Amino acid sequence: NYTIKLKAYGCNNTVDSIIKTSYIQINLPPNPTASGTSICQNQNAILSASGSGQIAWYATSTAVTPLSIGNTYTTPNLSSNTTYYVVNQLTNTPVSGGIPSNTATGTGGGFLNNPAHYLIFDVVQPCVLVSVNVYAQSAQTRTFELRNSSNVVLASWVFTLNAGLNTLNLNHNLSLGTSYQLGLNSASTGSLYRTNSGVSYPYNISGGINITGSSAGSGFYYWFYNWVVQKAPCKSNAVPVTVTVNPVGTATVTASSNQVCVGGSPVNLSANPAGGTFSGTSVSGNQFIVPSVPGTYTVSYLPSNSCTSPGQTTIQVHPLPNVSASASQTFVCTTDAPVTLSGTPSGGIFSGPGVTGNTFNPGIGAGTYTLTYAYTDANTCSNTANIQIVVNSCLGLINFEQTESVILSPNPFEHLITISNQTSLPLTLNVYDACGKIIYNEIIPSFKIKHIQTSEWSKGIYLFEWKTNDKIHHTKCVKE
Repeated sequence: NYTIKLKAYGCNNTVDSIIKTSYIQINLPPNPTASGTSICQNQNAILSASGSGQIAWYATSTAVTPLSIGNTYTTPNLSSNTTYYVVNQLTNTPVSGGIPSNTATGTGGGFLNNPAHYLIFDVVQPCVLVSVNVYAQSAQTRTFELRNSSNVVLASWVFTLNAGLNTLNLNHNLSLGTSYQLGLNSASTGSLYRTNSGVSYPYNISGGINITGSSAGSGFYYWFYNWVVQKAPCKSNAVPVTVTVNPVGTATVTASSNQVCVGGSPVNLSANPAGGTFSGTSVSGNQFIVPSVPGTYTVSYLPSNSCTSPGQTTIQVHPLPNVSASASQTFVCTTDAPVTLSGTPSGGIFSGPGVTGNTFNPGIGAGTYTLTYAYTDANTCSNTANIQIVVNSCLGLINFEQTESVILSPNPFEHLITISNQTSLPLTLNVYDACGKIIYNEIIPSFKIKHIQTSEWSKGIYLFEWKTNDKIHHTKCVKE
């Protein structure tokens, strides 16, 4: 719909106007029905469309000259995705105009050999100049030209004419413009008929063309009789139709990482061309879920088109390194010297409270501390091991192996250790392993001796602690 405005200028510079909203309505034909297709690389495609009128195929949405007319169009061989445009158009009937023949206005005229003359015309609506008639004096080849108002050649045609009436099929699209020239090439043979009586300009043809005169003035009409003109069709919107070109060859499969570690994040998968299906052990959709078992895994890909062969890639899943850690002591007092930490394989990093490099400082305070040793191998796979160290404040403790009241022997020991309580009070005995866990507990009566079998104990350092009513005593013993 178009809105128009009429503006009128009157006397004394008065101006008046009127606006008509949606006054002019232009109805386009309905769009055609069409769909794209898929082909393999370097093949052609057969496209089809349907509509209420004539179907025309174009290379671009603004092209004037169609590639083909008809419900189907066969493309050339294509190497990449290509979009064509199809239009549903209602055609106009060709109309004849101008002077119909060389005798229509009487007998005035004759053959003229001068090729310099031409007819002048305006194009007021886009149209096609389908054909014109000429009358030749002799059978010869002639070159005809369409020129603009500046005498620039827009199109030319070479025809071999017979003597007498000849129809020139031009089928040339004409766009809006004035003072077009239709004539002969200046070097061409002439000897064509022209009329010089009964000429009456302008000659309007189908509302699309006005023949307004000739190069020799209004009394002459040169060469071209019975113009057949077809106004441009009424076109629908251009509908895009895409040919998808699938590559020929083997699909390329890409993983976000081809070297991963057990327990790692899922690996993203992609492929070219896209749209196919991945498969294989531990494959889920477009991801490879890293399994717990090390090894080499194959990911396969089946393209969605038949032009491309399946592809694959491999993903190497590396095991985590075996990591262990130890400490020179795991049960210490806050006043003890720093504890030396060791990790295997070497080259890792210790972390945790009180850790500096490869040592732990018990002076951090009493408590149970978990220290971590982290190691990364050449495959960038990482693992950790933990050590637990118990730090005691040891306040009020008396360190000894033998006092006047309690005797502990031997130290170091192997299969048997003896505790002699020579006090008048019962003695509560606790034995701690290196992790701070109580492995032995017993009350030894006053003036009694206790023999403890230690065959099942692991080699290492043990803390012996005994309590009386008012004090706590402890000492460290070593089993060999």
